[in-house]
Amino acid sequence: MTPMFKQYMSIKEEYPDAILFFRMGDFYEMFFEDAVEASRILDITLTSRNREKEQKVPMCGVPAHAADPYISRLVKAGKKVAICEQVEDPKKSKGLVRREVIRVLTPGLITEEDGLEPKANNYLVAINPGRQKGEPWGLSYMDLSTGEFKLTELQDEKECMEEIFRLDPSELVLPDPVEKDHTFDSFTELIKKTFPALFITRRPSELFGLKRGEKVLLDHFNVRSLDGFGISRRNRAIGAAAVLLTYAKETQGDLLEHIASITPYHLREYMVIDEASKRNLELIANNIDGGKANTLLSVLDLTLTPMGGRLLRKWILYPLLDTGRINQRLDAIDIFIHNPQLLDRIKEALKRIHDIERLLTRAVLGTINPREVLALKESIGAIPDLKVALEDLGAQAPDLIQEISSSFSELDSIYRLIDAAIREDAPVLLRDGRVIKKGFDKKLDELIDLLENTRDVLARIEAREREKNNIPSLKIGFNKVFGYYIEVTKTHRDKVPEDYIRKQTLVNSERYITQELK
Repeated sequence: MTPMFKQYMSIKEEYPDAILFFRMGDFYEMFFEDAVEASRILDITLTSRNREKEQKVPMCGVPAHAADPYISRLVKAGKKVAICEQVEDPKKSKGLVRREVIRVLTPGLITEEDGLEPKANNYLVAINPGRQKGEPWGLSYMDLSTGEFKLTELQDEKECMEEIFRLDPSELVLPDPVEKDHTFDSFTELIKKTFPALFITRRPSELFGLKRGEKVLLDHFNVRSLDGFGISRRNRAIGAAAVLLTYAKETQGDLLEHIASITPYHLREYMVIDEASKRNLELIANNIDGGKANTLLSVLDLTLTPMGGRLLRKWILYPLLDTGRINQRLDAIDIFIHNPQLLDRIKEALKRIHDIERLLTRAVLGTINPREVLALKESIGAIPDLKVALEDLGAQAPDLIQEISSSFSELDSIYRLIDAAIREDAPVLLRDGRVIKKGFDKKLDELIDLLENTRDVLARIEAREREKNNIPSLKIGFNKVFGYYIEVTKTHRDKVPEDYIRKQTLVNSERYITQELK
C-alpha cells in the first residue's frame, strides 16, 4: 500500500456505495471494483497499476476536462459518483497532495447539461410517511438543476403513489425502516416493484422530524418563521423538505443559494390524473416505446425555451380546477391570437433566451463554463425587448400579462459586467484561456502581454536598460537556475545601478537579476 493508495482507500471507505473519481493530474482515475464496473459501463479500456507485481490493481481513467459526459452516463446507469479533487497545489505540497470529495452525483442530483433532458424536470423526491392510520403523508420535491422546491401533504399511501407517478422522479429519498412499521414496509416494496429502475436513497428516520426540519429550513432561508412561505402546520412535509435540503447540501458542497424559496401546493387545486389516465391518454409518453412522439405534449409543445417546455409539461399533468385562473390563461392567449405582430416580437425575443434556470444553478455551483456565461448574457439581453413588447399592449393587457410584465427585472448591471468581461469567442473550457476581454483588468492585461509577447517585452527591457545605463553590450539571457538575467561585461561594471542584484560572476562578465525580470 503506497501512500497514494492509502489515501484512496481512506476516502473510498467514506463513500463505499459510490464510484470514486480520484483526481490525479489531468485525469480522474478509478481503481479496483470501481474500475471494472466503470470500464464496462463507459466502454473504456481497463488497464492495471503495478503490472510488474503479483497483485495488479485494476484501473481506468477519463480526462478531467471532458469528464461530464462520462459522469452522466454512469449516473444514468443508476450509479452514484463521488468527485474527489486535489485541494492543494501539487507544486506547493510537501509529500502527498491533499484530496477531498467535493461533490456526489446521483440521478436526482445531476445539474450538468449532458445528463438532463432540456424540457423535462429532474426531480428528487422525499417521502415522510404517516406513522398511524389517518395521519397525513409528507412529500417534498426539488429540482436541483432549476432551484424548484415544493412540498405537500397527502391523505395516504395511495395518493402518495399517484403523486410519484405524476412527478416521475429520478431519485426517491426514504427514511430507514422502522421496526414494526408494516404499512411503510409494504409501500416501499410496492415502490421497488412498480419502479424497478428508480434510484432509492435511505436516510436515518430521525432526520425526518418536525423540530429538526423547521430549524434546517429557517437556517437555510435565514428567516425567523416559515409562515411567510405558507407551509406552517404541514409537519410531515416540512420533515421531508428538510431531508432533501440537507441531502443536497451534503453532496453539493453547501452551495445552494439558488434554492431561494419553498412553495406549498395542494392536489385539490388540480384535476386528479392517476397513472392509468396518464398512460392511456398518452399525455407525455406513448404506449409504444415510451417516447414523446404522438403524445398530447408533442402536439401542444411549440415552446421556444426549455423553461417553457418544462412548464407546459407540468400544466398538462396538473390541469387547473379554478375557473378564474383558467380564464386568466385563456385571456392571455386571446390577446396573442388577435395581435399576431406582437406574438412575432415575443417569439423573436424568446429565441434568444437559453435555459436561465439551469445556467444560474451551474453559476452557483461553480460549474458554469465561459460559453454558458455568454448564453446567460444573451438571455438577459432579450428581457428588455420582451418587457417593451408586453408594455406596448397598455391598458388592453389582461391581468396575467400585466403581472408577468411587471415582474421582469432587466438585470442590466449583470449584462454590462459579462459584456465587459467575457470575450465573444471564449472557449468552452476555462483552462484554454482567452476568456477575459482586454481592458477589463489591468494586471491581467500585463500578464497576458507577457505570456503572448515575451520576446518583445524582453527586447524592450533590454533596449531601455542599455540606453538608461549607457551600456551598449548589455544583453538579457536565461538559465534554469535563476531565470532571466542581465549580463554586463566587466569593462562596464562601474555603470551597473544599485537595484541590480548580482547572481553570477564569469571570466569576462557579471550576471544580474532585477525585480522586474524576476
